[in-house]
Amino acid sequence: MRESRKPLAILALLFLCTGSIKSFMAEPGQRGPIDMIMPLAIAVCLFWWCKADARERNISPGSAPALVGLAAPIGLPYYFFRYPGGRKAWMACLKACGFLLLLMFLFAVGSVPGLLLRERV
Repeated sequence: MRESRKPLAILALLFLCTGSIKSFMAEPGQRGPIDMIMPLAIAVCLFWWCKADARERNISPGSAPALVGLAAPIGLPYYFFRYPGGRKAWMACLKACGFLLLLMFLFAVGSVPGLLLRERV
């Protein structure tokens, strides 16, 4: 597995686990402690991914990893259009949107067992 894929795999696993944990910890619509931990974990994984991707491409990312970690909706397009550029940047943005949909799906799948058990109790 390439080094840049590891943080993405961890992020996917985090969303799957968070979906199942959150369905047991809090009532629907209420915030729990996991809601404070998850944004930090997402930021760390995105920062790690950006650094690893830049290392694989042999580029100097400058401040892009910090921007990706702190404000992903702004940082990811900035990183994609500044470094790969052109058509590759558009494809990378589409892949990032697809990955976001996958993360949302994994969160929903992870929450199903907890929701089913909650209905029975």
